[in-house]
Amino acid sequence: MNKTIKVEGNAAVQRKPDRMDLAFAYRFQKEKYEEVLQLFETSYSRFLEAMEKAGVPTEQIKTAHFSVHPRYDQEYDGKVYHQVFQGFEIATDLNLRLPLSFPKLSEIFSALSESGETPQVGLTFSLEEEKEVLEEAMKEAVLDAKEKAATIAETLGLSIGHVISVEEVSESYGSYSQVEGSPRLLKAMDLSMTPEDAEAMMKVLLTVEIL
Repeated sequence: MNKTIKVEGNAAVQRKPDRMDLAFAYRFQKEKYEEVLQLFETSYSRFLEAMEKAGVPTEQIKTAHFSVHPRYDQEYDGKVYHQVFQGFEIATDLNLRLPLSFPKLSEIFSALSESGETPQVGLTFSLEEEKEVLEEAMKEAVLDAKEKAATIAETLGLSIGHVISVEEVSESYGSYSQVEGSPRLLKAMDLSMTPEDAEAMMKVLLTVEIL
């Protein structure tokens, strides 16, 4: 039976973001259903007009969440709590993914601010080719494990033979630069910021024959 050793390999690959993901959150509440529906329709129409003014095709805007439901508050009368009807709420979250461009961001925030729309805005930076970065991290992790195996074998006066198996232990990918605020506040910011690099991390377990 051939002798083997198991070695862990690790790698982290960083790249500058080339994509931006915007999330727009709306919450509306009125006593009557017809009123909140009218408020939503008016606001959503202005939002789409602002996007078109900023040069964003409306078909690129995706609805991630939409809900309509009655709202109640809990009120205590000194003995027990009672549900008190507060009206109806409409909530929606809209997502937009675009190539990273600070001038385009300024256009979007300016158009929204001028339209009077005030959704809560979230901005995240990421990579278009996430798969390629993860694959590169996998290759580097395997090479790292192989180099460690060779060092161990050399220290023992041996050498490495064939690779018996490679197991992926874990992988992670993320870009942690995030910006949040209202369009009016974001419009006033200096948008020539430098996002944090996106990072792919990989861990593998390599089983190698030693001779």
